[in-house]
Amino acid sequence: MKKLSIVLSFLTAFSFQSIAQSTMLEQDVNQDTIIEKRGPNRLYFTSSYLSMGSILGNSTSDSSIDMAGGKSWEFKYGISFKIRANNFYSVVLNTDYSRQAFHFEPQKENVRYDKLILNNIGIGVMNRFNFGKRGNRVGNYLELGASGQYGFMVRKKILTEKNDKDAEYKSLKATFNSPNYVNRLNYYGDVRLGFGHYIVYGRYLLTDILNDKAQGAQLPALTIGFMYDIGAK
Repeated sequence: MKKLSIVLSFLTAFSFQSIAQSTMLEQDVNQDTIIEKRGPNRLYFTSSYLSMGSILGNSTSDSSIDMAGGKSWEFKYGISFKIRANNFYSVVLNTDYSRQAFHFEPQKENVRYDKLILNNIGIGVMNRFNFGKRGNRVGNYLELGASGQYGFMVRKKILTEKNDKDAEYKSLKATFNSPNYVNRLNYYGDVRLGFGHYIVYGRYLLTDILNDKAQGAQLPALTIGFMYDIGAK
């Protein structure tokens, strides 16, 4: 009887071991080795960004229009979609909203500010060249590309102050909507140097924002600023 118990125990243990091995063999090992297609350094990656830049230089082609030094700027909020070709190269598509403010030097003492405001919707294509080790991170890269933007809301604003104590008002704010001397559609050449979340960027205007009705005057072409990639790691 004792020998029979030992044999039964041995057979039971062997049966459980066989079942366990069969279960392991029937599992799909590919489920554990599937590579995720979306991520900072995967095939696809979607992110959003904020940027703030300074529009540098004076107006061109007409010395009668001077820019107020250091006051012109641009702000952007956008979404980017990256398609990775290989470990070195990717294509990045961008779409964004931007607001540009061109500040002019007041021609009269009582003018507090004189500025041209452009609210734009833009799209762009960038060629990204990655360098350095990064794992599943955005890492370091250089981007070269071009973009276009359309000014859907353009305004000229002038604020004039009255120094006369007996005047009926202290200041007068004039807003000129949709001035006819502004080209709504414009194009830029773009360059970006990225380090994870942080990006230094430059843009150069390839077209004229002001048309022939501006009598030859043109706005500064160069913008340099900083960008923050919200989704980067």
